Amino acid sequence: MTLVQFGFLILLLLNRVSARLSKIDKWGNEALGEYDFENMEKSSVSAIEVDVYKRNLLQYVLQTGEPKELSTDVQIPYVMDKLYSLLADKSTGREKRSAPFEVDFIRGLEDHYETQRRMQFWFNLTAVNESEDIIEANFHIYKKRAPILQTLKTHFVTLSLYKIIDESSLYGPDGGPGPGVVLLERQKVSAYTGQWIVFKSGLKDAVKDWTKYSHKNKGMLLTATDSFTNHVNGTHVTFIQRGESPQTQQPVFTVYTDKTKRKKDKHKKKHRKNIDYMVKNFLNEESRTQQLNRERCIDFLGEDNLQTMEECTDLLLRSRRSIIDSSVNVEEEIIKKKPKHKTILTTELKSKNPKRRLRRRHDKNYFSTANQQNIDYCKVKPLYISFHALGWAKWIVAPEGLNVNFCEGLCPFPLTSSLAASNHAVLQSVSNYNYPEKVKPPCCVPHKLARMTILYHQDDRIITMQNYDNMIVETCGCR
Repeated sequence: MTLVQFGFLILLLLNRVSARLSKIDKWGNEALGEYDFENMEKSSVSAIEVDVYKRNLLQYVLQTGEPKELSTDVQIPYVMDKLYSLLADKSTGREKRSAPFEVDFIRGLEDHYETQRRMQFWFNLTAVNESEDIIEANFHIYKKRAPILQTLKTHFVTLSLYKIIDESSLYGPDGGPGPGVVLLERQKVSAYTGQWIVFKSGLKDAVKDWTKYSHKNKGMLLTATDSFTNHVNGTHVTFIQRGESPQTQQPVFTVYTDKTKRKKDKHKKKHRKNIDYMVKNFLNEESRTQQLNRERCIDFLGEDNLQTMEECTDLLLRSRRSIIDSSVNVEEEIIKKKPKHKTILTTELKSKNPKRRLRRRHDKNYFSTANQQNIDYCKVKPLYISFHALGWAKWIVAPEGLNVNFCEGLCPFPLTSSLAASNHAVLQSVSNYNYPEKVKPPCCVPHKLARMTILYHQDDRIITMQNYDNMIVETCGCR
């Protein structure tokens, strides 16, 4: 090879490297260019590059593992849906309030027992890593409203939850609990109120034991007895169990965990009241109102007149429902009507021109960049990654995408207070102004970050709520 040929080869390689580097953004990722799903062969981005981008998101950002194939009829348990709505904005994932105990994960596990095994429940805990710190565990089951029966002397029944040790000896000779079960918690509730029952006592220790020794996980047993210890399950008291409708109200076992073991337990005590408040107020709002109405009817009619009292309670409850149903949740309606994104990642500012905005909504670009002509002072710029365009809409329940923003702009001398500059940034700015060849100017970086919560299917019977610290850029500054 001659010197001229060698020089030409080096020049060609440099040109290719330069073209490749021109696609690299400030995070070190390759810009994805125009991606047309219908004409992939004409696109500047190949399917391989799309897969690499998705794998990078899964490995370095979401840290969830590969999405699992889901059944077509998978629904979100009511408990997890309401809990997510309470903690985060469904459209953006932005945290509205701290998660109970400020945990990293909240998993909702569905019952695995076959339908014929009444009042026995088993939950697969293999999704909970042994290295995780188990902070809390709750068992949620919906008790149906019992019909009015004169044979029931009192409207209170006792619910007892047991941990199964030996399935061959669940019951004793008298029909009561046998040596194969250990009592976890006992509650007294009204038979005539449809409500969520939440068990907590002893479940955290049980989960710790089951995750460490999986062979010990033989499930739980729930019994219902009247004041004379007669079993009333199936006659006076019934529950919505696995395989029954509605699917969203089937039993759910919630497990609250952190990624790693905590050194101190100060958060547990601090947030005990937090979780109790939420369980009592967001799951059983209607049943609590129903109970208050019943108490009002008892005061007016007396407890003996059950049939009339039932009609009184129904009348009060229907009047409240009519008021509630007449209102419309405007925010949820807007979210439902939002167009599905075909653009996976966008950094565009929203246009004030409706026609122009409509065109952008139907744009098939995989990645689009903002207009670079107006870059000035350091500020927040929009950055949005659509889960629908990535093909993850069925796997990730909420939000619809990562609306996280990023920081871009100049940090010129002199730095103003609006740029949220640190003392070091001010010093660096002064030094850069006087010695630009020796000192670089300060950088535009995130100043205030918010937490994001994502709700996704870990598999057909596990729905996971995962919290991500410092995910959404709220303000930028010079540092």
